[in-house]
Amino acid sequence: MSALAGCCWFDDRPARVDDIRVSIAAARHRARGSFRIRCAGPVVLAHASDDPDAYQLVHDAASRTTLAVDGRIDNVVELAEALGAEQSAPAVVLAAWQRWGIDCGAHLLGDFVVVVSEEAARRVVCIRDPMGQRPLFHATGARGVVFGSEVQQVVRQLAAEAGARPAFNEAMIAEYLTGEPESMEDTLWSGVHRLPPAHTLEITSRGAAVRRYWDFDPEARVEHARAGEYAEHFREVFTRAVDCRVRGAGRVGVFLSGGIDSSSVAGVAQMIQAAAGRESIHAFTVAFPGCDCDETCYSQAVVDKWGLPVSRIEAEPPPRAALALAAARDLDIPACPTSLVADPLRARAASSGVRVVLTGYGGDDFFTGDPSSPLDLLREGRVVAWSRTLVSPMLSDRARDLLRPVLGARPVRRPWIRPEFASRIALDDRLRPSPVLPFTTRERQENHRSATSLSRILGDEMEDRAAHASGIDQRHPFYDRRVAEFGLALPAAERSDGRQIKVVVRRALADCLPRHVASRTSLADKAELSSTYVEALGALGGRQAFVRLRSEEAGWVDGAVIGSMYDDMIQLYSRSDDAYIAFCEPLWAVIALEVWLDACEDSTFDGQHEVADLKTGELL
Repeated sequence: MSALAGCCWFDDRPARVDDIRVSIAAARHRARGSFRIRCAGPVVLAHASDDPDAYQLVHDAASRTTLAVDGRIDNVVELAEALGAEQSAPAVVLAAWQRWGIDCGAHLLGDFVVVVSEEAARRVVCIRDPMGQRPLFHATGARGVVFGSEVQQVVRQLAAEAGARPAFNEAMIAEYLTGEPESMEDTLWSGVHRLPPAHTLEITSRGAAVRRYWDFDPEARVEHARAGEYAEHFREVFTRAVDCRVRGAGRVGVFLSGGIDSSSVAGVAQMIQAAAGRESIHAFTVAFPGCDCDETCYSQAVVDKWGLPVSRIEAEPPPRAALALAAARDLDIPACPTSLVADPLRARAASSGVRVVLTGYGGDDFFTGDPSSPLDLLREGRVVAWSRTLVSPMLSDRARDLLRPVLGARPVRRPWIRPEFASRIALDDRLRPSPVLPFTTRERQENHRSATSLSRILGDEMEDRAAHASGIDQRHPFYDRRVAEFGLALPAAERSDGRQIKVVVRRALADCLPRHVASRTSLADKAELSSTYVEALGALGGRQAFVRLRSEEAGWVDGAVIGSMYDDMIQLYSRSDDAYIAFCEPLWAVIALEVWLDACEDSTFDGQHEVADLKTGELL
């Protein structure tokens, strides 16, 4: 657990601790340790971490450089040897910065945000890790740039300076309501931005600039002569990814669903812990008694195989009061129900003394495969569909638009969003997908798009906020950059063979997976958790929750359409018709937006209640 706060002013007046006092106070829940703070010229940088020996704010007097490493660097030993540096994260990152400058993030492995302040040059550079596992938000105010680990830090700091909260970003609200947002740098607050994964934010007296420093190599290939070699290669890479996330972590837990991904993480982590003579990992799992999505038999098989201690809770829909508290704290949209059911598990983990919890997130992004891959389509005699998958990746965005009838694309209707609102903010233009990398297959292209999408990043940021609020650090081995690169570069047959998905994972970790889990064959065998949306919406008031919507009063949504959608969802759900699933996410988006709007209306933005006692902060 850790937190960042900082500012860099454009004018000649020196920055002071008081300039970011609100941001520091707003981030205190993210770390138990005190903040270390550095004031130098126009820059104030504050950092708190639960690992003060390895990850902290440091100052190098010789180069007049201050450095914050927020998160975890996994290749410290290798880089220390290559760069002739001391084997500590700050020393290695400083050496990497001095060698490679603003592109040094491409040489670092781990989950991190690095902030470098060059005091002589009056320059600050923030670097977010390639997979986006550590967040950073920023905004340019009257004097310069403020930044922090959570969007609410920046919003509160801006509000304290201006005396009023920033305006809502209506265009991003519209994107959020579609369920498929595209504008990676935007947030729900005007002028408050996200630093995208694999990007740097450079701040000088001339202003702030964001640029990408890394992306996946579309030409990369993992090629072996035998199937067993793919399995050996994956096992080596994956084991290193898990080991990096448990080493020095103390008591370790795992969120265990019983699927291939979380079961693989649990098995490999337990083997590592046992080999090192460390305490067994603790399994945390949610049960859905009487529901089709209950996977207790699978998670219990993993627990039994390894003899793990386990905490199991029954899923309950979150009360509105809990959502309101989270929205007021985060000043952001509440998480989706499938994430919210894990909140009691996070609390249980923290109360058990577990500080690091592993997850299986990311396995679907890189190892599921595409059931409509060209080879499968050709085998099935679907020649037209096969030709589409071959031609489509080669088309420019313009050509794709012209050939929509051939490629089968249809305009997307979103009747719950008022058309005049969509037109006013040019929603269709905002939702145009970014240009894709020139991958040679449609499958790899879609995997890359999914893994790097804003929807995925938003989900990870929501998980990060919930974990820090509970007092734990969630870590995701499948989002290790090495694992992700391996997954994207695999031949399609190592992801899906037409009968099974995650082929290479199953083969590589056959000894880690209980037979009952390993025999799960396809996506159809994966738990479908959309019922949690129906239960959550019911707990929030059901149909009555969609009466007199703030978002309707603002002219954003059509309340009558939304009411009809809810009625249709309930009718379909009561008939066990899976068509209800299509209504779940749009309806949740609307109600979550309402919770956020209520929280923003009720919150105080003058900053007075946020002032922290900085006596525990250490000036560097």
